[in-house]
Amino acid sequence: MSRPPGPSSVLISRIDHLSRLLESLPCTLPLDPPDSTYNFGLDTELVAEEGHWYAFNRNLEVCFETYKLRDGASIVFKERGSRYKALIQMFKITMKALTKDSERDFLREVWLERLISAAQLQGARIPARTEEEKAEQWKRLAKYSERDREIARVEEEVEKAERKEHRNSQDLTLLGKGHRTASDGGTRQERHSRTNWFHPFLWVHIDTIAPKVSWSASEIAKRLARSEPKLFSHLNKGTVQRWIDKDSKREWSPITKQNVERQCALGGSGQTGVLGKHPEIVKAISDTLRGLRDSRVPVSVVIARSIMISTIREWDAQLLEKFKCSEKFVRAFLASVLNWSARMGTSCSSASAS
Repeated sequence: MSRPPGPSSVLISRIDHLSRLLESLPCTLPLDPPDSTYNFGLDTELVAEEGHWYAFNRNLEVCFETYKLRDGASIVFKERGSRYKALIQMFKITMKALTKDSERDFLREVWLERLISAAQLQGARIPARTEEEKAEQWKRLAKYSERDREIARVEEEVEKAERKEHRNSQDLTLLGKGHRTASDGGTRQERHSRTNWFHPFLWVHIDTIAPKVSWSASEIAKRLARSEPKLFSHLNKGTVQRWIDKDSKREWSPITKQNVERQCALGGSGQTGVLGKHPEIVKAISDTLRGLRDSRVPVSVVIARSIMISTIREWDAQLLEKFKCSEKFVRAFLASVLNWSARMGTSCSSASAS
């Protein structure tokens, strides 16, 4: 099967033209300001879920805050400096990833030519090129298409492999009190507490920043970590993504709003599902698990599930015919009854008794 053709030399030339314009923006603009909102780059999760075009468009909407512009208004560059190198790189990667000329033409019209015009309106002027510079540009254009497409494909495969390896290495371990492990020479590992992000003192920051970054989960996490590192250094994009409404993507979900009103999530609610009619079984399971925790034995989901199954079989074996004691049920039981949270294990030995 033949590979799809890469971007045309004319299109690449226009991207290079934008790059030169951005290098020639007026000196009155601040140079690489520390509080910049320009975080150019493709979100790998968005690329995997929605495609390159969506991730590219989303990033530029957030960086240039186009949602604040009136119809027909021009984009305004707020700074000059090195951050635009990432923008040009993102253009090239996206152009290579798009397989149809119609898609590339659309991107050129919507963003590339628009940014070129905006730079020119702000006074960007490219100095005349020397003959050596012209010759160097033609060399780059000749080498660009086939070689860079292959590099991009290899890099994408490596990223996919790394994400898969990271998921496979996850070992959720339930935290009770601090415990010692063999791998760290008996060093005591302190308990990791679960942050209540819905607390008014924290949520006010989250709720304020969300509309400013167009409800981008990654930007919300980055901005908060940068502005309030002591409070939000552990907040990640995945957590924020679960709070955002899946349909509108421009507001918090109904469940999130309820949690904010209650100022906490529904941990420790005491709900036990199918075991609700068997308090004696719930108590027996809870006592056994608490005993393990008090003995400083880390309790994994697998261990908790085996204890639950054996206890249920001892008290009323017929219950196991009505439902499967799945890992999902075990996690829900531990969160609801014992108010235990789960975390990612740091080593294989973390799932066994020391």
